[in-house]
Amino acid sequence: MLRKAWAKGDLPALLRQQTRKPSAKVEKSPLIEASIQYLRDNGPNERNRAIARTLIADGVLGEPEEEPSVTQIQKLDRYIRVARRLMQTDADFLMTHYGRGLLIDVVGTDIVLDLEEPRPAVIALIIETASGVVLGAGIGPSEDQFLIQTDAVKQALKFVSFYRYDRKLWDGDKPELYWAVTPTIELGYSVEVLKRVSGKVAITNSGGYARGLQADQLLGSKLGRVNLAPRRLDDRPAGGKILPGNTMQIDRAAALLDSAVAEHNRERLSVLFQVEDSRDIGLTHEGSMVWVLKTVYNEIIDAPDFRSKYGVWQALHHPHEYMAVDQDGHLL
Repeated sequence: MLRKAWAKGDLPALLRQQTRKPSAKVEKSPLIEASIQYLRDNGPNERNRAIARTLIADGVLGEPEEEPSVTQIQKLDRYIRVARRLMQTDADFLMTHYGRGLLIDVVGTDIVLDLEEPRPAVIALIIETASGVVLGAGIGPSEDQFLIQTDAVKQALKFVSFYRYDRKLWDGDKPELYWAVTPTIELGYSVEVLKRVSGKVAITNSGGYARGLQADQLLGSKLGRVNLAPRRLDDRPAGGKILPGNTMQIDRAAALLDSAVAEHNRERLSVLFQVEDSRDIGLTHEGSMVWVLKTVYNEIIDAPDFRSKYGVWQALHHPHEYMAVDQDGHLL
């Protein structure tokens, strides 16, 4: 769909489907090509706003500007989002950049969980940054977001190892890790530990204005049929009201999320297989991403706040039939 719209020059229709401001009137222009070239040259791991600032400083909007306006950055952001979607199924781009970045994020949604006391749901996502493939996802009440992340990491480990979606980078580089964590968890020495298996480590607070925005710039405002709502991780839904149409049992919400992830991944995984078959991208069951994810998992279950709230039992609750585990629940 993206490539057909781009080939036809139907950029307004493309933007209506791929951005959060469908009323935008934007004509086909060199801004898409500039965004694509930047991603090809520098990879997918920078935030959109940083890319926009660089492009504006280089004069992509006319005269170079050191201090671009908010309007200019927002305009470029929308083009960069489209460029990301195009690159997520581009063979050359994947050949160069697949496996070089992992995002672990938490994002809000409009789903309300039908618990003893209805709770707004949050979604934990593990995303490979070049392809936009969702490696793992979990959903649950906002107060359990760290536990939800733990389950999502375990899903991602199984996905990349069992189905051979990991990659050993030919140049010996390590994946960059971007991890948004709940503000109540203290990870302490984790950054130093993670640097042993990652090329770059950026751990940020999942609270505040930027929550969920990194996932949003890779995926857009929808994941299949699930609405993603960056910044909505509060204890109550927007306006403080429960929306009956979005209230559901947690099992149904989990099934809906699983279906959405499968729908989102279908085309992206198909392209990855084609690249592997034709050009040998080097997909394997244990490459660079597995070691990052294992280390993340072990750091989570060792966090004092996690142990005090959930105990070792949670780390051992779901058997790791595909990986060895020690007596404390660490992946080996």
